[in-house]
Amino acid sequence: MSNLTVVGGNDGDIPGPKYSYSDGKTWIALGTFLMVWLLLAKQWKIFPFGRTAGALFGGGVIVLSGVITPEEALHSVSSNTLLLLSGLMVILSKLEEKGLTSVFKRALLLGHPTPLGLLVRVSILAGVLGATVMNDGAAIFLSTVLVGICEQGEIPIEPYAMALAMNANLGSAATIIGNPKNMIVHDEMPSIDFLAFSTRMGVASCLATLLNTALVVAFYYRDLVGKRIKRMKRMMRDAVEDVFDEEDEAEEFEEDGDTVVESDVDSDIGIGEETPLIDGGITVDIEETGEPVPPVRRGSWPTSSTEETHNDSGRSNIVQATTNGTVSAVHPRPINLSEIARRMSNDSAAAWKAEPRPSNVDVHTTTRFQSFPTSLRPTPSYIFEQRQPLNLTNLAQTIPRSVPYPTTVPGVLRYHFHLAAQKVLHRISPRTLLLLFYTIVIGGMYALFFARYPLGFTCLTAAMGLLFLDCLWGPRMDVSSVQMAAPNLHSETTLTDPTELIAEAVNWPLIAYLFGIFMVLEGVRQTPVPRDLWRLFEPIIAPSEPNLGQTVLAFCGLTIVICLVFTSIPSVVLLAPHIRQITRTNPAFGGVGWFLLAWCVTACGNLTPFGSVAGLIVSEVCKEDEQEGSKNKGRWIGDAKVWCRFALWATILELILGVGVIVWLA
Repeated sequence: MSNLTVVGGNDGDIPGPKYSYSDGKTWIALGTFLMVWLLLAKQWKIFPFGRTAGALFGGGVIVLSGVITPEEALHSVSSNTLLLLSGLMVILSKLEEKGLTSVFKRALLLGHPTPLGLLVRVSILAGVLGATVMNDGAAIFLSTVLVGICEQGEIPIEPYAMALAMNANLGSAATIIGNPKNMIVHDEMPSIDFLAFSTRMGVASCLATLLNTALVVAFYYRDLVGKRIKRMKRMMRDAVEDVFDEEDEAEEFEEDGDTVVESDVDSDIGIGEETPLIDGGITVDIEETGEPVPPVRRGSWPTSSTEETHNDSGRSNIVQATTNGTVSAVHPRPINLSEIARRMSNDSAAAWKAEPRPSNVDVHTTTRFQSFPTSLRPTPSYIFEQRQPLNLTNLAQTIPRSVPYPTTVPGVLRYHFHLAAQKVLHRISPRTLLLLFYTIVIGGMYALFFARYPLGFTCLTAAMGLLFLDCLWGPRMDVSSVQMAAPNLHSETTLTDPTELIAEAVNWPLIAYLFGIFMVLEGVRQTPVPRDLWRLFEPIIAPSEPNLGQTVLAFCGLTIVICLVFTSIPSVVLLAPHIRQITRTNPAFGGVGWFLLAWCVTACGNLTPFGSVAGLIVSEVCKEDEQEGSKNKGRWIGDAKVWCRFALWATILELILGVGVIVWLA
């Protein structure tokens, strides 16, 4: 394999501490860090301050006490990481809003798998989602789906929750956007691009995910073998119905030859009692009957159960009537001048005298059945007497949407392009079109990642692009498929401010925690403690005679210990500067050091049930389901004994496998 040496941006020595042990600012920084660490390690009932508030308070103390300047504090914050996290959170929220969880449920239940087959699907899907939409995104999408499947199917949830939590974390190691630790590593070493990181870490992540899948299947084989998932057909039907429920009950049009089927005409388009339907000239009373409307052939005449109406523009409409006399649908009928002339010529005087002349013009706009005498047509003098004042607003709304044929070559090209686009878009449902745009935006985001564009700004721009599509297209999805003869110039659709969605989608406590912890750790760096601790391990990690095997084992062991003591993100920030120092004494370590740091910190999250965000989310979802009185009682993976029965030894094997693969690829 080719050697890849990633040395870093700062080849000089690590800057020495600004303060000594005799300086009071050293003890202020260490005391502040100890306070924040205690708040991170445990939730104290006597002092429920929380990690977010503690980190921000500690950062403020570090700056106000003069340990670091405001400029140093802002420089220490990894802005690229915060931008990338914020953008991914918005994208996750929009995907969840569009019903992606229902798609995953259908994928898991496709083909009626056995419990063991479902376990394999959950493991693989969790790893893939962890690499593409972060580990917490995989847990959010699949945890509630698994709880529902296990409860309805009457199968134990422990194997599936364990596979989801562990594989989502292992899969997140494959890409820079998989978890915040990888983002910080990339920010510390910008020379590692998205493709190089994914190529090296992707192999280790995939092999570890497959190993964990095999181990979890073997470990829980006796618990699942011989069982079957109950109520499979009902769950599949529910998954399909969930997908169609996301359509916001918009009209569905099916075209097959010359047959047009319209259903639910009065749903979600604002049609109710006394509402103008077509051409703005006819008002009918519509009641919901719940019966499907039979298909009507284009150009066919009404039968005995239909009625014919005429509006002011001369266009006739066929109105389908039900047995109780209520109208269920309206079908526009093309104008037939020859038929109109024939009917006018066949009108006799007896037909005029068959019915008394109406007292007002409203009678002419009500519906009449075909079994009645020929439609009554008022005389011109009567129409003149009953004329209404001219309403310019209503007149403007009845103007058809048409433009004159262009005369220039660019205009002709644009005209025909719009005609072709209209024909194509008319056959695509608005929801499908919106999802197509979503796919283009997200695919473009990953393409720019591989093209070495700034990750944070690229992801944030893609997230705002999805919000732009929703504002531009989303509110019109429920009416865009309905053919309206007159445009509504005063739309009553209320557009939602995207600021509300950003406020709800972004995990602001996590962003604030990272903002504060960066400042606290920068203050600790200014003390002599990190330097003195490093000198204790330096002879083992960076011996005078370069030994790559010894350096790798010692560095990985130190990383795991620091990660268990100080949690993952502080471990990355504290160890990152020393990788450059090791590389100067052992250049071969430059090709593996950053990847080993990212892998060990990520995989260590599986040693404890709450070591990773995915484990925390899955544990909390399973705990809430158990507290709500679920029928599917089982062992809770948040219990340390339940977790360590499998995860402890499995994580050690996966750590060794990943380290070996990364070193071999170097």
